Amino acid sequence: MIKRIDRSSYTVEQKLLYANSKKELLEKCNYIISCRKYKKHQIDAKTFVLRFFRIIHSLIANGYNTVQTLTIATNCFKGTQKLVIQTVLDKINSGSSFSEALSQFDTFFDSTVIEILHVSEMTGRLEISIWNIIEYLEYKMQFYTKIKNATRYPIFVLMLISIISVIWIIWIIPQFSNIFKELELSMPAITKYLLELSVFIKAHYFIIFAIFILIFSIVKYLNIKIPIISTFRKELSKLQFLETMGLMLKENVNLLNAIKCVTKRPEFCKYSKLIELITDGSSFTKAAECLGLFSPQEISIISVSEKTGQYWVAFKTLADIVKLNIEDSFNKLTKRLPSILICIVGALLVLFIYGTFFPLYSSIDVVVENPVH
Repeated sequence: MIKRIDRSSYTVEQKLLYANSKKELLEKCNYIISCRKYKKHQIDAKTFVLRFFRIIHSLIANGYNTVQTLTIATNCFKGTQKLVIQTVLDKINSGSSFSEALSQFDTFFDSTVIEILHVSEMTGRLEISIWNIIEYLEYKMQFYTKIKNATRYPIFVLMLISIISVIWIIWIIPQFSNIFKELELSMPAITKYLLELSVFIKAHYFIIFAIFILIFSIVKYLNIKIPIISTFRKELSKLQFLETMGLMLKENVNLLNAIKCVTKRPEFCKYSKLIELITDGSSFTKAAECLGLFSPQEISIISVSEKTGQYWVAFKTLADIVKLNIEDSFNKLTKRLPSILICIVGALLVLFIYGTFFPLYSSIDVVVENPVH
């Protein structure tokens, strides 16, 4: 007997989700989850999904069935997260499978996870598949968190340099220019350029800001490639594709179905042409070679696994190689960045200090050489 959940303690917004029909309930639940203006209902999707699967795996491993597992799981979450699980449970009670019930919340559970769960339900290895999904999500979260944390330092330093430069040019330099005029001091070319830049920025700050926004929008809209960043993103995209394909194929998902699921993501759209070529009778290696998606070395690794039918081994191997290359390149870049940033900071300091204080220093020399009697 499934215990009925007491909804009397829910807030007004949460009670609104329980509509007259399940369809209306789902629509309102999805609306609150996806609508940004409901800030208190926002969910950290990655954390929620990982915690959800951990609880589900733990309960299934201890002998609970899917309905019992989800019933218990509803008491492990609060607010909107609890409503999501309750909606999934209602869907299962109405006759849907676990994977079908989760598929209605594509905000959290993407097509690759749904396809893995669908196959595992038919093969009777749901517990193993969920554990593999957990390992995949944990690894993915740790790897990308490591990259984000490493990029925060140079971004923070560059922002700090920009702010200090703007403050110095707009406010500090003009103050010293007034002193120079009162003392009738001659200013070096650098000081004059800094003053002209200060006047220009003050007079046209709105236009400058609009130009920066326009350039950023054009770069983003036209997808203009910045050499280092575009190469890094390309490698990260390839790594994500290889990892996802490796997981799905290891979980006995058909090769064509795996490609169809993965290419639903916008970042993997370039791999969608594989579907047409494989459907026409080409092997994966021939199709990939024809489209130029992989290097000759990567193609040779895939072709070996293609003969044995163990595609997932090739994708896992390639993912490990790409990951090592990314980490190596990233470590080299992070080691060089501090030196580069120190040089930039040093050059700016010399420029600003020379342009600001050199006229005063020169005036001291003049006074010393020609003392007033």
